Amino acid sequence: MSWRTFHRPAVIVAESLRRLPEPPFVPGPAANASGRAVAAAIARSLAPPVAAEPSPAWLRESQRPSFSRALAAIRKFRVAMVADPVGSGKTWIALALAKSGPDQEAVVIGPSVLRDQWNRAAARAEVRIAFQSHEQWSRRGVHLPGGLVIIDESHRFRHPWIRRYDNLARVLAGREGVLLTATPAVNGLVDLAHQLLLFARDDCLAGAGIPSLLETLERGEAPPALADLVITGAPAPGRPAVAERTIPAGEEEERDGHEILEALGRLRLSPVRGTAALISGVFAASLASSRAALLTTLGRYRNLLLQGGDASRAGVRLGRRELASLLGREAEQTVLWSLLDVGGDGSDLVAEDLPRLEACIDALRERARLHEPKVTRLASFLDMSEVSVVFTGARATVDALRRSLTPASRVAWVSGSGAGIGPIRLARRDVLRWFGPRAPEHALGPRILITTDVLAEGLDLQRARRIVHFDLPWTAVRLDQRAGRAVRLGSTHAGVEIVTMLPPPVLETRLQLLDRLARKRPLPALIGLGQKPEPVWEWRTTLARRPVGDAETGAVIVDGDADAELVAVELRAGDLVVSSFSLARRGSAAWCTDHRLVSTLIEQAATGATREPDGAVIARTLAAAQRGIRSALLGASGALWRVRPVQGYARAALRRVQGYAREAIRRRDRPALAMADRGIAFLRRGQTAGERLLTQRIGESDDAEFERILAGLPRPDRVPPPLRARITGVVIVRAPPARS
Repeated sequence: MSWRTFHRPAVIVAESLRRLPEPPFVPGPAANASGRAVAAAIARSLAPPVAAEPSPAWLRESQRPSFSRALAAIRKFRVAMVADPVGSGKTWIALALAKSGPDQEAVVIGPSVLRDQWNRAAARAEVRIAFQSHEQWSRRGVHLPGGLVIIDESHRFRHPWIRRYDNLARVLAGREGVLLTATPAVNGLVDLAHQLLLFARDDCLAGAGIPSLLETLERGEAPPALADLVITGAPAPGRPAVAERTIPAGEEEERDGHEILEALGRLRLSPVRGTAALISGVFAASLASSRAALLTTLGRYRNLLLQGGDASRAGVRLGRRELASLLGREAEQTVLWSLLDVGGDGSDLVAEDLPRLEACIDALRERARLHEPKVTRLASFLDMSEVSVVFTGARATVDALRRSLTPASRVAWVSGSGAGIGPIRLARRDVLRWFGPRAPEHALGPRILITTDVLAEGLDLQRARRIVHFDLPWTAVRLDQRAGRAVRLGSTHAGVEIVTMLPPPVLETRLQLLDRLARKRPLPALIGLGQKPEPVWEWRTTLARRPVGDAETGAVIVDGDADAELVAVELRAGDLVVSSFSLARRGSAAWCTDHRLVSTLIEQAATGATREPDGAVIARTLAAAQRGIRSALLGASGALWRVRPVQGYARAALRRVQGYAREAIRRRDRPALAMADRGIAFLRRGQTAGERLLTQRIGESDDAEFERILAGLPRPDRVPPPLRARITGVVIVRAPPARS
């Protein structure tokens, strides 16, 4: 195809659609098909695809459906996201997927704290792995070994603008991978898209009528076709039951918070309203954790004011980078930086605050010498006979708690700066050994583990009977991750208690932590995650778990309470099933895709009394559904065949390739023209995250690198064969005739 063809996208689409055949409305033999067999055929066609290979014998029964679906997704899309619930054994599913490959090896990219855990599991599964940490990929020059790529806690790769995402995306072209996370959507559905695009192309679901995965999820839509890529299995049997309770703050904590906030309110902080709100919010968030955490934050702020005074005398203004380095991660959690009126030139701080700040720090130190009421609240329900894990977001709070709780010999602690039991420092693995499933039994061993969120991901702490949220994180996802350390397979308890310590009302009013968590809590359900997924997503995964006996394509008429019809359809390109859908209606109403009605009619077909087949009735049903099937067929074909408009990030690259093509035509240079054709086809198709970065290089590189990039691009994909609609089943429900 010449490069000139790409100037006529509308013509190409029109010609493609004109070549579409009429769907073959022949469902297959109806007379010999039972209702149960037709229901099984429809359920099988609508459920996400599964691979036929058996899973390794060491997988649990509850893990095998996820393995089969993930293997099918990898073969079709190069990626599968295993988003099974926390503690259901995603590590073992990923190792089973690696074992199914020809080399039985993998490269695991995960948090460094999980290195030993992965190595032990891989040795037991007899899979060779090379472990690389997330932190390594924040640096350039990391070599990616061969084998299946497994990204554990993949939600850490949800931002395309961070360095580790950029570095990894560049080297994943053509690789197959597994994304493991129980919390893929932290702030929005677009988080899910960025993770999938590390391996999958943006148009990977075009056959289901979704031309752009990124644009669809950016709009907040979660189409059922995502079930082909994202595996959300049911909670595994054997996980402990969960009991939740909240512990409100007492009057002393409320009074303490009022007095401290009143003192801090005398600080001017900044003439820039957004900057002042940010700093004030961080102070309140630190106080919500502990007095010790607030003291640490105030100390950092004091150092910044001193630095600001030196900078001012030198004629330099402190900028956003300096402020962020002071406030740390809390800054992003309290106020979005993008909403602040802080320019690149810097933001003013009020140096005159320094004496008042010193007075606040001195007064807070005096309070810190007294017993903190929040610690008293924690001690009131902690029981040394029960193993508990106490989570906090602040390292200073860990230090304060381990000094306050008694006896110290029963209190272990882990933070980013170290680990130990009581006053004795130990290696982190030695501390965690007391809280895992194979912990040593010792009457005097530690019973309480106090930790920051450094342990909130991936680790097995199944010996814990209680999880305590000492302070609240900024997202509901973190709450689930904390709880998942104990609510997992292999727990030594039938039930786990989750205790949330609520902030005093004065701090909740300022921070609105509970309100923020309530707003974000429904987000995982939009894509079928958590304990109560939305039916629109759960519908297809439920079909995948439905017991399927003998299946037979056909049509069946069954008795029911009211007239209704169901037509199930597969869209095929040659022998490949591109997508499947169903149309249903009650009586003479309009056809719809309501999954609840579809599920009801499948169940009626499987259990209802079958009538004698009637060819005329079946023909009328198919004729009535023809318009809806034709519309779906054209929509999917348009998404598959249309020439995509070049995205803004690719326009400079396209102009350069087109100029190269014109020069090749002038020189009659066929090899160069072929390279230009590959370049234009590459820019017009859906791209992975790494291919987007390569596209930017095409527009910015020098001439020698430009030609090297073009020469290394794959040949354009063949034009897909025309789509055809194949009926996989027809269910017609007829009510008994009314009595006269």
